[in-house]
This record gives sequence, C-alpha cells and structure tokens, in this order.
Amino acid sequence: MVELALERIPRDRTMRVADLGTGSGAIALAVARERPLAQVLATDGSDAALDVARRNAARLAIDNVTFAQGDWCAALGGGNFDLIASKSAVCRIGHVHLDTGDLRREPRMALVSDSTDSMRSGASSRMHSRISLRGWLLLEHGWIRPLASRTVRIDAYADVSSIRDVAGHERVTLARKRD
Repeated sequence: MVELALERIPRDRTMRVADLGTGSGAIALAVARERPLAQVLATDGSDAALDVARRNAARLAIDNVTFAQGDWCAALGGGNFDLIASKSAVCRIGHVHLDTGDLRREPRMALVSDSTDSMRSGASSRMHSRISLRGWLLLEHGWIRPLASRTVRIDAYADVSSIRDVAGHERVTLARKRD
C-alpha cells in the first residue's frame, strides 16, 4: 500500500493524503516520512490505536502528519484529499486465519467483516466526494475476499485496477477520480 501511494504522490508537490483506519500509523507515517511536503491525516475509530500512532510519529520525529478520531469519513474534517488510502475487512468472523500468525495480535474490529462492512461500503461513496479531481483512492482488502471488499463506484473513476501481492493474491484496488 505504501509503495502504491508513494508512486502517486510527487516528491516536489504539496498534497493532502488521508489514511483511514491507520492503526499504528504504519502507512501514514511511512508516506509522511518519504513525502515531507505531503500533509497526511491519519484517522482511526480507536483512541488507543491513535495513541500508538502518535507515539510512533513522535519517536520518528515526523511532523507532517495529524491525527483524528472517528469512523471512516467522519474524521476527515474539511476539504478534499489528493489520495485516500483505506483498509477494509480481511475476512469473515470465525475464519481460521484469525487464529494464526500475526493476525492473532491484531484488533478484531480491524480484520473481520461484520456490521461495519455496510458502513465501509457506504463510506466508499462518501470517500469519493472527499477526493480531489484526478485524485486517488487506494483500498487494501483481504486476499480471502477481494471482490466483497471492493466498493469502488467504477463509473465515477478512471484507471481502476487491482494489484496482486507477492503471493499472487489481489490485495489493493486503485482508482483515480474522473475529471
């Protein structure tokens, strides 16, 4: 996700970037560090996650990122963004992968498909209204259910594509807002 975002954010231009559901801030902080002219907004529904992200930003001395608490688009505040990155549910409740590997340590609300999927789906159209013309929407989705996780309104975007991870699974859907 970070590499895809960086490919779309010029080094020599000020851009507004939002990372919805930032968690520890890994994506937002990596983008902010690599693109110091970018103004990055990292949002999350969890105050605890935002505390971790703020500590990480302070430890790394990254000062071009701000933080806001709230669910999906509710935390975006005013104005539009040149790029919005968001991660959707990885798998369904009870899926075997939730109890293996690193996923065991992740908050369930960040991983599972439940009632928040309808909110996330609705958020896609709200995200569209918050993206600048020719701006980008990057949706990371779980390889277990990529089609169910894609909520891009194809008619409102150009350059829609899915990017595969190193294992060949579709992981990110990219879309550029039409003029």
